[in-house]
Amino acid sequence: MENTYNNASEAPVINNPQRPMMPRRIPPMSDNTKKTTMWVVGTLIVLIAAFFTARYFISKPQITTFQECVDAGYPVMESYPEQCRTPDGKTFTNDASIAQGYAVGKVTFQPICPPGESACVLPMGSYASSEAILYGADKVTIIARVRLNTDGSYRIGAKPGSYWLGVRLPDGGQTEMRQVTITSEATTTTDFTIDMPLYAKG
Repeated sequence: MENTYNNASEAPVINNPQRPMMPRRIPPMSDNTKKTTMWVVGTLIVLIAAFFTARYFISKPQITTFQECVDAGYPVMESYPEQCRTPDGKTFTNDASIAQGYAVGKVTFQPICPPGESACVLPMGSYASSEAILYGADKVTIIARVRLNTDGSYRIGAKPGSYWLGVRLPDGGQTEMRQVTITSEATTTTDFTIDMPLYAKG
């Protein structure tokens, strides 16, 4: 049965007002939760930074020589000798552009005859079986070595610097070393006279 009302005042009043929705309050985090969250976030930041740092260094070619520096496209400075500089400030020298110097000289074996003998001869190949050896500043590292020529002469090329020079004898012994300084495109002469016990002629 349909209810009809002549005016609005005759309509029944429905007392069902809508309650306003209150925002939900988020409970504050405890100190332990805050610390845990900060630790997790900090750890993630460190891991991400480590990942990209490792990726950068792995993908970046490691420069260890002048040629590798040039091949990587880094600039070559106008200097002598040539030098290539990387973005991190490292420089690499082109050793090939350094003009060598030379240590030259002659080794003379001084015969010492047995008592009562006056005619002595050098054993065959005495000079050819001996060596002139150029050592580094530590007197241990061998920089270069050459066999003596049959007349006892020698010539050793090396970069400019200070070295020690010695002669290795046929029996494996060695003379006292002498300090030599090699300069670019020049020769430094060092002669040796070595006493050597020899044999009398048959």
